[in-house]
Amino acid sequence: MRLSIRFSRIFLILSDKISQKFFVDNMLKNPGTFLAEIGVNNPYLVEYILKKKNIKYIGFEPNPVNFRKYNLNNYGVFNKAVTINKEGLVDFYLPIFNEQQSNQIPETGKGSLISGRHKNKELKVKVESIQLKTILEEHDINAWWIDAEGLSVKILSKILDKVYKPNFIYVESEANDENLIKKIISENKSYYIVMRARTSHNQNNYLFFKRKLCKNKFYISLMNLLLRIFELFFISIFSTFKIGAKIKNYLIINFS
Repeated sequence: MRLSIRFSRIFLILSDKISQKFFVDNMLKNPGTFLAEIGVNNPYLVEYILKKKNIKYIGFEPNPVNFRKYNLNNYGVFNKAVTINKEGLVDFYLPIFNEQQSNQIPETGKGSLISGRHKNKELKVKVESIQLKTILEEHDINAWWIDAEGLSVKILSKILDKVYKPNFIYVESEANDENLIKKIISENKSYYIVMRARTSHNQNNYLFFKRKLCKNKFYISLMNLLLRIFELFFISIFSTFKIGAKIKNYLIINFS
């Protein structure tokens, strides 16, 4: 069964990587882009951007492990959590696995402002924060990449409440975001073309493109079709292996 999961996930990994590259490449075609990345984790995105074109960039990563490990301060990243209402020092929860000491900061690189998210023991640390409204007031940002570990879609909702809407948005969503993301897409369908990508974490991420900037809508439709094909392959292969495993267990129990 593990082999089937690994094999079927190949299509989710393809969906993830292709959709991300498609988003970034389209964003880079527009001069004057100012990208804000919430939840940087590692510098791969900003390194790719700077290789292609020198656009304006600002990033936020609350996890002290990632910030130190990747020297994120060298990339215009701040060691702060982006919040909606809280300010000052806030609680940040780092998952602890069996082999780790409970009084030491774990080196996993995972973490969240939401307790209990990773279904492991946690170490609570204090991290600096910055309110979303402060970022919006101080910077003329027109593109967002949001990976806020459970808070991404809520942050997206606040960004789109503003009169001036950004040109490009990449946002990671989770199962409990389904109703809110549907509401956001419905309310903004006249302004954005939205793509959905089923990713390697088996979650849906969404790409928002300002309609006025989409010169080749056929290409976007083609990419959407490709992402649906990847998703269909994943579901088909995974379901086939799952049914096969159940049949095998049934035969073993009843005929052995």
